[in-house]
Amino acid sequence: MVVLGVLALVVAAAPPALLPVFQFPRPTGPYPIGTLTDHWIDSTRPEVFTADPSDRRELMVQLWDPARYQRGAPRAPYVERPETLAPLARLLGLSGFTLSHLDQVRTRARILC
Repeated sequence: MVVLGVLALVVAAAPPALLPVFQFPRPTGPYPIGTLTDHWIDSTRPEVFTADPSDRRELMVQLWDPARYQRGAPRAPYVERPETLAPLARLLGLSGFTLSHLDQVRTRARILC
């Protein structure tokens, strides 16, 4: 029974040890950092990489700026949806799981409203 308990402990400790959640260094400048993410759709341009003729060009944009933010604003995630990196992982010959924890990493920027 003790052996099973030790084995369970090793298995539970392995993911954080193998894929630690890293931290970015603290910014050295005098200004706080804010970030804003926006989803742009250009309704005048058709998307050429799809079979659906009604699709339009889309672009995700993230701006980083020395900015004031509301107190208590959450820190921005490094990767909001890590499942979107699965194709990159495959391209690099990695398991999709390899990048799946990046939503746990927080940047030093605060989310702007």
